[in-house]
Formats: sequence, structure tokens, C-alpha cells
Amino acid sequence: AERPLAPPLRIDSPDVAPRDALASVVREAAAGFLEMLVQERHRIWILHTVTAPAAVELLLPALDEADGRLLVAHVRRAVTTTFAAFGAPYEPRAHVRADPGTWDDLVARAVVTDSVHTLKLIEALRRFDDEGSDDPLLRSVAAQWFDWT
Repeated sequence: AERPLAPPLRIDSPDVAPRDALASVVREAAAGFLEMLVQERHRIWILHTVTAPAAVELLLPALDEADGRLLVAHVRRAVTTTFAAFGAPYEPRAHVRADPGTWDDLVARAVVTDSVHTLKLIEALRRFDDEGSDDPLLRSVAAQWFDWT
């Protein structure tokens, strides 16, 4: 099977709210970032494919829905372009951990670091984790980041 170079570029339908579309971008980028962390490939560059879209969420309340959709489309394009430039082929979700730890533990680890990248990443991952989901993807990214740093 062919392995992706970047998260898929999906065009969101008009009935998907910009915040929901943005959450999809963050999750797709996180899945790719996890594999780049494991492969030790351009980790700081690829980190921004998660933290930049997460930061965009803070701008959405100031925009109408059409402008919000346009901003999310630009963010998705930037994420995909970054993966195309710096990413490597990877197996999506190949390194998701069964038990990556709790957010309480991961946040506690983040606050004692002196790394702004760590704080930005953990905050973004935590904010976009689906509370009702048992999917350990975003916590796996955080745990893998700590394994690297």
C-alpha cells in the first residue's frame, strides 16, 4: 500500500462548522506529527502543523462563518504543504499508544519544562482532544514528544 506524504487534503462541506473543520485539521496533523516524531524527522517544523491550526481557533470568534471557512481552508493548505516539504512517508497511526497516560500527568510534565514548544503543543493537543472519545491519538503525540525531549 502506498504511504502518504501528508495528511489528506479534504474539502469540508458547507455544513461543517469552521471549528469542527479546524479540529479535523489538528487531528490529521497530529497523526502525521506522531509518525514524524517516531521517525525523528523535522520535529520542530512539523510541530507547527499542530500548534498553528490550534492557534487559529482563537481567531474564529472574530470572523463570520464564510471567513472562518476560508481561514480553515488556508490553514489546511499550509499544513499539507508543510508535510509535503518536510514530512516523510508514514503509516498513519502506526505508533498510537494503547495507554499514553492521562492529561493530568501529561500537563504536569509540561508545566515543569522550560520549553515553550512543549507548552504550546500540550495545550493545543489537550484543547482539541475529544472529551467523549477513547481515542489516545493526541495523548500519544504528547507522550512521544516527552520521549524525545
